[in-house]
Amino acid sequence: MKLADTTASKAVGLTSVGVQVPPRPFYQIFTYRNKPLKDIRTAFENACKRAGIKNLRFHDLRHTFATRLVLAGVDLATVSKLLGHSTIQMTMRYAHPTPEALKNAVSKCQAPRNRSTF
Repeated sequence: MKLADTTASKAVGLTSVGVQVPPRPFYQIFTYRNKPLKDIRTAFENACKRAGIKNLRFHDLRHTFATRLVLAGVDLATVSKLLGHSTIQMTMRYAHPTPEALKNAVSKCQAPRNRSTF
């Protein structure tokens, strides 16, 4: 896949559903009424309007993707590769821990049962 803002090509991971797409030259993954979408952002904005969703940008989906991967236990190095980031620091800006995840992390730091181990 070639990114619009770079000259580099990047591999894109697919779910099992995506893998089932038959290989064809210039295959269009995003279609509407069996016609390829010309502009994914416009289609996304129109879908949000029809669904009554406000204040959601197409780019927000990258943050959601990163956060869900981290919450599922995927390490930051792997998430970084999947997002195409060159640094872990950039990935950390995308992965947002939930209040529940923070609470679970703190609960793992319990006082030792035997205080003589200090």
